Amino acid sequence: MARSGNACRALIYTLFVVVSVINMTGHAQPVLVDKIVAVVDDYPLLHSEVEDKLSAGPLVILTDFPADNMTSRRRRAINDLINLQLVREALAEHDVEVSDRQVERRIDDFLASRNLNRADLKDFLQAQGKSYRQYQQDFRTQMMVDLFYRSLIVPQIKITTADVYTYYLKKSGRTGDLTTVDLRQILISTDKQQADQLYRQLQQGLAFGKAIERYHDSRVTSDMPKILLKDLAPELRVEVESLDVGSFSKPIKTALGYHLFQVVAKQQHTDEKFLAGKDQLELELKNQELARQTRLWLAKRHQQINITLTP
Repeated sequence: MARSGNACRALIYTLFVVVSVINMTGHAQPVLVDKIVAVVDDYPLLHSEVEDKLSAGPLVILTDFPADNMTSRRRRAINDLINLQLVREALAEHDVEVSDRQVERRIDDFLASRNLNRADLKDFLQAQGKSYRQYQQDFRTQMMVDLFYRSLIVPQIKITTADVYTYYLKKSGRTGDLTTVDLRQILISTDKQQADQLYRQLQQGLAFGKAIERYHDSRVTSDMPKILLKDLAPELRVEVESLDVGSFSKPIKTALGYHLFQVVAKQQHTDEKFLAGKDQLELELKNQELARQTRLWLAKRHQQINITLTP
């Protein structure tokens, strides 16, 4: 709804309450018809809307951000209404809307997928004590949420096979078991000051191969055999595990002196468990990223839009 429409709704609602109270003055006591619980950029959210969510559900359609474990059910419902209104306004800004025709088509498709017809729907709504208008609005809201995800959130999500595999490794705790590294090293026998100076030179652009030629103690080979991360000494694994290919470590002290290691190659080996569960893992990761991107979007929107909660 446009901003002018928001202001119009607020004005109509205010007049409705005032007229109701005036008509009931005299012998009758004033009766509270409804009240505003929050205002989102001039658009009022009503107490009755919150009560509908609390009594009939669903309590949360989009998200109750920024709720935590201590947030009451009522406030979670209000949060969801606020976030839904933020989504409506954002879609309107992008000229994205859900027409009555689209809603009717979606309802027909839904019924057909379950071998039901309009008569079945009418019987169901009567049994639930729900009007078709309410049912239609529920469908419209869900379609709006779907459009929000597809139009504004999903384009921000980039998940690669490597991301899925990394997620699998972290979830299974098998990083060291399945990662092989190729390393080469420079050994400085005893002089820590020289090792620190060499590390600074490498940071400034000295090629690791040139450094090997100039400084490496030839008592040990500079090229090391391929090895699993889990088989490295703990102090070395801590340094090497987070390095990208081509990166080098700080000087590491051992019984032989000070070592600087460079990662020449790093290979993560797939296994049957990963291949069998890849699709499910990818779905889990996408859902996590969808939730994260939605929270980021809402956090930014909450800062941009004027939101007022009423007592």
